[in-house]
Amino acid sequence: MKQIQITIDADGDVEIKAEGFSGKTCKTATAFIEKALGSIAGRTLTSAYYQNKTENQLQQKQD
Repeated sequence: MKQIQITIDADGDVEIKAEGFSGKTCKTATAFIEKALGSIAGRTLTSAYYQNKTENQLQQKQD
């Protein structure tokens, strides 16, 4: 399941987690949120970002 989780801590720092996405689709899915926030302090990419399309299609067929 694809979902975007947004966490705002007591200092007002925002963390965005995109789960269930593969490749660059996570960046596309969160772009509107990042644009609304203005600036990005950092980004951590998970292994799903580097997963190629073929691997993702095989995984979906098995599920």
